[in-house]
Amino acid sequence: MDDGSGSVLSINADLCLFPVSDTVAGLVITGRDTGLRFPVEQAVPVLIAAARTFLRERHARSSDAWRLSGLPGGAAAIVRRLGEEFGLTAPASPAPLAPPSRPAALIGPLREHTGGYSLGVVVPLGTLAPAQAELLDDLGGGTATITPWRTVVLENLDDAAVARARRLLGQAGLPTDPASEWLHVTACAGRPGCGKALSDVRADAARLTQASEGAKSGVLPVHWAACERRCGRPAGSTVEVLATGDGRYELSGGNLTSPRAHDLTELPAAIAQARRITD
Repeated sequence: MDDGSGSVLSINADLCLFPVSDTVAGLVITGRDTGLRFPVEQAVPVLIAAARTFLRERHARSSDAWRLSGLPGGAAAIVRRLGEEFGLTAPASPAPLAPPSRPAALIGPLREHTGGYSLGVVVPLGTLAPAQAELLDDLGGGTATITPWRTVVLENLDDAAVARARRLLGQAGLPTDPASEWLHVTACAGRPGCGKALSDVRADAARLTQASEGAKSGVLPVHWAACERRCGRPAGSTVEVLATGDGRYELSGGNLTSPRAHDLTELPAAIAQARRITD
């Protein structure tokens, strides 16, 4: 769900609802505007129908695609189905959408207009352990906002509450430092969560990222992929760490001119070098 700023368009979601006005919404599929426009009251039925169409198409083709981008013709099938079910057609000149952007994550203490603070918290690799979730619930007084960028925001805190929260969250492995390396690292499910995975990329990514926390290792984001499908890869310029199945990883992107294979002991220095933007 995009708020109209275009910030969520940058994640290339399978299905994205985009407000064109206060009363009209548009549908974006895998980062591309379908041109379909409909009353906001139809948004939920439209999204559900689109998701069900994907499932039907995948089953009909005996496909194992997890994402719409992996199902050829999937977007077109959804547009046809929405036309049949809701009478939607794409206009010749649809209203332009805001351009996609990769927003900077708001981490650390954030001054509220009421005089208090919100606190932006990094969730490493987008996964919360039960104890971490309980801590966030306690510190937020039962309220926490989960963002699309693997962060959580606690609201209505005073100075003492911010200081206490940052200390406890840091001890729990949830950084509140805007310079945290965790803001720039993503990973697919990997082993054992995915049957196609060649490596436990989340464990390897966590180990190397934790070791580099506090050091300035570069500016480009890093994505760890456990197979050639590269699930979860962020849009834009990215350094990619691809598992090869032999305990090694192929590094590509950034300022590298060609992919290079490394073992885990070589990766930290190689990733740091690839992440540096050169003229």
